[in-house]
Amino acid sequence: MGSRPAVPERTKIGGDLKFRYRLDARLGGFGRFSVRVSDLPEGCYVASIRYGERDVPESGIEYASGAQLEITIGADGGHVDGTTVAKDDRPFGEAVVVLFPADG
Repeated sequence: MGSRPAVPERTKIGGDLKFRYRLDARLGGFGRFSVRVSDLPEGCYVASIRYGERDVPESGIEYASGAQLEITIGADGGHVDGTTVAKDDRPFGEAVVVLFPADG
């Protein structure tokens, strides 16, 4: 079995909060892959993962020679804090709360 070039373990994120990497065709040996991002600073989240102009689903995506992997990190996440109350203004712990954008 031949050796594979090492994929960089850590790569810096650009000032635009995007990480870009072109998979090396010499890596070969796989038809599908998935992406996992970890150790993000507090308040940051993965805004999108795209590969060759397509979103990468959690189930993975097919390898395409020369396609660029792009991960966008969001740093503008919000924080919601509050208490649900019943009609009598007493705390109500059984509530289901849903947030959605104003434009639907």
